[in-house]
Parts: sequence; structure tokens; C-alpha cells
Amino acid sequence: KRMSSHSVRLPRAVKAYWINTIVFTALAFLIVGIRRYLLHEGYPYNTVLFIPEVIFTDFTIYADRFKHFGTQAFFTYPGHPFTYPAPLALVYAFFFRWVPHPTLTFLATILAVSFIGTALLARALRNVGLSEGVAVLLALTVLLTSYPFMILVDRANIEIVVWVVLACGLAAFARDKLWLSAALIGIAGSMKFVPAIFLLLFLYRRRLFEFLFGVVTMGAVTLVSLWSMGPAISIAQAGIRDGLEHFTYMYVYHWRPTEIGFDHSLFALIKDILLFFGPTIEVLSPAYLQHEYRIYFGVIAILSMAIFLRLRRLPLLNQMVALACCALVLPPLSADYTLVHLYVPFALLLLTTIRQQQAGRVEEVFLTRIFWYFAILFTPQSFLIIGRVGFGGQVKAIVLM
Repeated sequence: KRMSSHSVRLPRAVKAYWINTIVFTALAFLIVGIRRYLLHEGYPYNTVLFIPEVIFTDFTIYADRFKHFGTQAFFTYPGHPFTYPAPLALVYAFFFRWVPHPTLTFLATILAVSFIGTALLARALRNVGLSEGVAVLLALTVLLTSYPFMILVDRANIEIVVWVVLACGLAAFARDKLWLSAALIGIAGSMKFVPAIFLLLFLYRRRLFEFLFGVVTMGAVTLVSLWSMGPAISIAQAGIRDGLEHFTYMYVYHWRPTEIGFDHSLFALIKDILLFFGPTIEVLSPAYLQHEYRIYFGVIAILSMAIFLRLRRLPLLNQMVALACCALVLPPLSADYTLVHLYVPFALLLLTTIRQQQAGRVEEVFLTRIFWYFAILFTPQSFLIIGRVGFGGQVKAIVLM
């Protein structure tokens, strides 16, 4: 609902975000441009994105495998195994089996979602009192400087589907449509388990039935998806489990120099620290990293409980931002395209800051610092490279923490 017929001025914290996000993005592309066109350096110095030769392969790598969808051959087909939970297999199957040009359609879907989200943000900014021109320009800045969406398109990753479902669930929660929110968060949690952390929002408000509904929805969607995959639930479950175990072994229990700079998880930062201080051969051993991950898992379990208790009495917006940061930084692997999950909490913070300024309750210093953090998280740091190994993801991990 529009708050005022007169436009309001931007809070200083929002101005800081607007300026910084433009400066950080311009700096990243300037450095990459110099390295590419003046110094004629190759990858990884000549782009803020991933390896150009493997563009879109998070999607295209499964094209041949999905010709066997519904049969046991789907799980035994040679090549990169399917490494996602069962509900996302149905999403892939939709594109590969029922869409004439699956890759182009999927990329168009990502772009359409980003444009729709930008339009919704512009409308929301207008409704809290900004002039139409300022609202549109600010929303377009958020879109055009969005490194998470850049890398999401570059990889053509299925995370966009998870984000749409989870974003709708969080928006529904903010509008007090709790049953709908629980269902959507449960569906997102079935696609990738990490979004289920937002079901804690119901426990914080003692809405146990909605919380349980979200958990049941997550289980039901998983079960139906396994059944739909065929040829039997047990076979599908075993195949999905093997794929996830392969993913864990290859990406969690290995230090991968090409990819670690695009991983903003805390565990990736720990890998780099271990490699810096420890014997290279030992640290690069999967057995060593598996041992370290067991320790990490125990520490994170304790830390998560402390965070859960700390958040109980905080406002909804604080809880959403904190849970989003936890969902992004605490898993053992978290690729940069998952940063899209910050956009709904960020949009709510943006709108709340503008409203609070009109009420004279803005804490400028604190909010300016928070918006600085968002400017770093939403812009490329992948140009930060030492010895052909990036550390932009580790910078983002520190900011998230």
C-alpha cells in the first residue's frame, strides 16, 4: 500500500549502498578489462565469471542423462551423476522432455524471473514513497549490478527454481499468510535441504502446526518425486543418495583451486586456511578433509544452536537476514549463485529503512554498515586472485559471518 502521495528522500544508508554497488561493479569490470584487453591475460584473470568453455554446463551436462528419465539407466548412465534431490529431477525433466529448446527456455526463464523481481521491487519502492524515477533507477541498479544473477545465468543453475519458491514463501510469511508460507518453504526445502532453515520462523512465533505442515510438505514432495522418477521409489532413492555422496566426495572433501573462489561457505575458507598453514599433500587428501569436516560439522551444530537461541526474541527482519546468512555460509559448500537468496531479506530491509526514516527512527551508522555488506555480497569479488586461485568467495564468507 502506498504510504504517501509525496516522494520521500533516500536514507543515507541506502545512498551508500547505491553508490558502493556501482563503484564495486565498475571496479571489478575495469580490472578485468585491463587484464583482458591491455595485458592480454587469459582465464581466470579475464572474466568475473566461471570458465568460458563450460558456460551453461550446470544445466546442459544432464541433457543425455534425462533421455533415460524414468528408468534405472538414468542412474547408471556414464558421465557426471545426477547430484540433486529428487524434486529437482522433475524440474530438469520438464525442460529436457517437454520443452523444444530446453537450454534457451531455461535461460529465458532466469531472465524473466530477474525482470519480474526488478519490477516488483520498483513497485514496492514506489509504494513506500520514493518517486517513480528513483524507484525504477534503484531497482535497475540492483538488477544490473547483481553478481549472483550474473553467475546464475553463466552456470545456468537450477537454483533459480529454488529461489522462486523460497522467495514466494518468505514474502507470504511477511504478509502473514503462514500456511501458504509453510508449504512453499517446505517445497523449497525438499529441492535443497538448506532452505528448510526458514521453517524456524514458525517456531520463533510458536506456530507449531504450520511448522509441522512445512516439514510434512517437504517429506511428501520428496516421496512423490521419488515415485515419479521411477522405476521404483527404492531404486530412485538409492540413485539420488549415490549422486549426493559423489557430490560430497568430489566437492566437499577436495580442495578445488578452479572453483573455491566461487564458494562462499565457511568450510571453503577453512580449507584455504588449512592449506596455508598445513602440509599441502596432507590437506589436499580427501581423507584429511573428511576428518576436518566431521569436526566442522560438530562445531557448526553447536554454533547453530547458539544462533537459534539468540534469534528467538529479535524482530522478523533480523531473523530473516540472519537465517539467510546462516543458510549461505554454514553448509560445507555454497556456490556464489546461491547469494540470490539474500534478495528478499534485502528488499524487506530496504523498504523498512525507508519507512523508518519517515518515522524518524533510522540508525544511520548501523544500517550504513549493513548496506555496505550487501554491496559487497551482491557485486563481483571473483577478480580477487592470487596465483590463479580466487579468494572472492572467502571475502564474501567473512562478510556473511
